Amino acid sequence: MIPNPAQSGRGARRGGAGGRRTLQALLVVALAVVAACTTDGDTPLGRDIGDDVLGARAGEVIADSFRVTGDTVVVVPSMLDGVDTLFVGLRRGYRYAAIIVPDFSGASSAGLTKAELRTPVIAGSPSIPVTIHPVTTAWREGQNLSSLDTLAALPDDQGRLVRTLSEATQRVTLPVDVVRAWIDGDSSFAGVAIVYADTAREALLALPTRSADIPTQIVTNSTVFHPTSDDGTFVEAAGPDSGRVVSTGYVRYLHVDLPLDSLPDSVMVNTAVVRLHVVPGSITPGGGLLEMFVPDDTDPAAPGFRTGPAVTAVGVFDTTRTVDFPVTLTLRAMLQGDIRRNGLNIRLGGERTAVRQAAFYGSDAAPTRRPMLRLVATQPVRFSP
Repeated sequence: MIPNPAQSGRGARRGGAGGRRTLQALLVVALAVVAACTTDGDTPLGRDIGDDVLGARAGEVIADSFRVTGDTVVVVPSMLDGVDTLFVGLRRGYRYAAIIVPDFSGASSAGLTKAELRTPVIAGSPSIPVTIHPVTTAWREGQNLSSLDTLAALPDDQGRLVRTLSEATQRVTLPVDVVRAWIDGDSSFAGVAIVYADTAREALLALPTRSADIPTQIVTNSTVFHPTSDDGTFVEAAGPDSGRVVSTGYVRYLHVDLPLDSLPDSVMVNTAVVRLHVVPGSITPGGGLLEMFVPDDTDPAAPGFRTGPAVTAVGVFDTTRTVDFPVTLTLRAMLQGDIRRNGLNIRLGGERTAVRQAAFYGSDAAPTRRPMLRLVATQPVRFSP
């Protein structure tokens, strides 16, 4: 039978009334779910041990926050060797020392009467006091240098240990007997370090690397010893840290452990976010990209501590106050046993190309500033067979 258009209209109106009753019922259910998601009471970050999750009824949607445990900063030995400039000086809480490795292969010290370190200082750099040291720890570019192990400062031909480098002064005399031993291989020599001699005044001197037309090099009599590819800048923190610092150049990771023991394996994670609070003024101008990953190894000394599956990346800027890392899929995978429960590492991108940092409040800070895992989850309904 072909339906009558008028009858179809009346039927539609009757269906509309039923639809409104259905919609009202759905709104009641939705309001109940929202109420279930706001059980943290007056505590802005929720309870520490996740009472809402552990006490939730089957099928109930809950929201809670957990303290992130084990938030520790790990220094990852590195070098600033991904740029075409060497740096010497002190800037924004970091000390820089330029390191060059002259290529003495096949050379002879016969007839050596004069030795100099020559460097065309990049225009615009300040005049700074420096000391020159032999480096005793060998490395290769791209590898790690855990500390700047040097011998005593080398004197010039007048016995002075502190020299001045500027655009006008670009030559530093080196002891002939020391350089002769370097060339002949009679001493433990892995390079030359140019170290800033002032511990208070901020200044940063820029020197050219081996990629420049005239690099920083050693000259003896009329022989020029060019640097190898293993030159770079060693960076270290010059003072105490404020908060949990993540940095590049002087590479530091923030490692955090998720409170998985407070969660039943059966819980269904709807959303999970790790929130960190930024220490004001701690982010280097220009900001950076924070990368979060699950480390392959929990031992900071193991290579696997620096590798692992990526979780997310979040950009930060000078004005950033809080950083949220979405970890929903990662938390699910950990609870289901699909990936290792190795915690999470946070680092800044560009480890070897610039010195940047961001600092966060740790678990010892005020409750409203501590790192937290903010969780919305569901206790699944279990049916008896």
